[in-house]
Parts: sequence; structure tokens; C-alpha cells
Amino acid sequence: MSGLPSNAGLGFTICRRINAPPAEVFRIFTELDRAAERIPAISRVEILTGGGVGQGTRFRETRRLRGREVQAELEITRFEQDQGYVVQCEGPDCTFSSGFLMWPDGDGTKVEVALDCEPKGLLARMRVRLLLRAMKKEFERDFLALKAAAEEARAASERSS
Repeated sequence: MSGLPSNAGLGFTICRRINAPPAEVFRIFTELDRAAERIPAISRVEILTGGGVGQGTRFRETRRLRGREVQAELEITRFEQDQGYVVQCEGPDCTFSSGFLMWPDGDGTKVEVALDCEPKGLLARMRVRLLLRAMKKEFERDFLALKAAAEEARAASERSS
């Protein structure tokens, strides 16, 4: 899969290795119905569309940010099984695109996460610049939680074999 968000607006990229195969990592990252149990900051995810998770899936995520509960409606705009996906959110001040790209790395998986924010105006651009550091830390925490879940799933699979 190519075509992660480009950071052409404002954004960041994180790249890490997970000690689990790409199919397992992809499954853990895209099980939206289990996000709240895996990611401490997320309190609830509500799927707004029918069918399985894939391109066109819309969902509402509720999470704690800086001591308060916030909601965002997101849509998966690209989805390539075991390779990656892109999630987009239209906010009042910005359009956010988050891309997750996965590829084999030895007996594990490399995961690249890119966030791109396209502010709607100068004031929004200034606000986003101030929030980017906090947003990157939040993404890092979410990533570490999903990494732990994928590596635990791999360990459990190996124990049962």
C-alpha cells in the first residue's frame, strides 16, 4: 500500500517495529470493537456503518484528552488487508488523515503511522501547531498499547502451539 498522508499540511510520522506478523498486527489495529479495552485513552467506539471493518467504515470514538471526554467521527478511506489503512476525520478547524502502513520485517512487522492536518484558516493553523506535540504523544501511547496487544497475541499463539 502506498499513499500515506503526506504531512504536506501539518503533521508527523512515527515508525516502529512490532514483534508479531503483519496479519496479526493488522488485525489488532483494525478491531475497532476492541479498541476501548486495548487503548487506555479510548472509552468507547461505536461503529456507525454495517458490515465488517473496511473502506467506508464510519465510527465514533470517545476518548479522554487532557482530562475531558471528547468525541470524533472517523471514516476509513483506504483499506488494504494486512498492509494498511487510512482514517479521516473532518473537524471544525481541520481535516485530519491518519495512515497506518505495515510491512514484514524479519519475524515481525514495521508499522509507519503518519498524521496530516489540513487546517481551515490561519487561526486553525496556529491552534494545530500548538496541539501537534500533544497529539504525537497521544499517538505514541496508542501505538504502544496496540504493540503490546499484538505482541501478547503472538506470545499466546506460540504458547498454544
